[in-house]
Amino acid sequence: MTDMTKKEMEERITELEEQKQLILEQALQIQNVAATRLMSLRLLESFTNEVNNSFQKLLRDTQELNLQMAEQPTESEESED
Repeated sequence: MTDMTKKEMEERITELEEQKQLILEQALQIQNVAATRLMSLRLLESFTNEVNNSFQKLLRDTQELNLQMAEQPTESEESED
C-alpha cells in the first residue's frame, strides 16, 4: 500500500467510497424490508388475537347455552311432580 502513487490512492479512495455508498443503500433497503415485515407481523398478530378472542367468546356462549339447556329438563321435571 505504501508504494501507491497519489493517483492510485485517489482511485482507491473513490472505489471505497462507492462501495460504502452501495453498502449504505443496501442497508436502507434491508431496513425497509424489515419494517414492512414487522408491520405485517403486527397485523397478523392483531388478526390472530381477534380470532382467538372471538373463539373464546363463542366457547363461553356455547357453554352457557349448554348449562341453560341442561337446567331446563330439571325445571320441567320438577313442575311435573
